[in-house]
Amino acid sequence: MRKNALVPVALLALCACSHATSSDSASPRPSGTPLPLRSCEERRLTLDGAELFVQANADATPAQILILSAPDDEARAKAYQEARKFFGDPRPDPRTQTRQYKLGLTQVTDMCGRPVMPSPLPTR
Repeated sequence: MRKNALVPVALLALCACSHATSSDSASPRPSGTPLPLRSCEERRLTLDGAELFVQANADATPAQILILSAPDDEARAKAYQEARKFFGDPRPDPRTQTRQYKLGLTQVTDMCGRPVMPSPLPTR
C-alpha cells in the first residue's frame, strides 16, 4: 500500500475521534474529582448516587447541568452543588448562529452547533 493512501484513512480516524462527548463515570482523577470540561463537551456522570448530564459552552464553561436521576431530593441537591463546585455555575452562551437546515430551512444553534430553542413570545 502506498504511503499517500494512508493519509485519508488517518484523517478519517482523527475526525471520527474528535467529537467531544464522553459518558464515563465522572472521568475521575487520582484525587477523585472529575476532569475539567472541554469545549462543546457533553458529559454524563454520577455524583453522590445521582446521574448528571453536563454540557459545556465553546469556551469550556458549563452551559447546563441536568440531574437525570437521583434517589431522593437531598441527593439531587447535593449532586447539583458538587457539580457546581467542580465545573462552576452553568451559564448558557447567549451567542447564536444561523445554519442551513434540511429543505432550505434555517436553524438557530449555539456556538457548539446544538439547536437553540426559541424563547416563548410574551403574552399580553
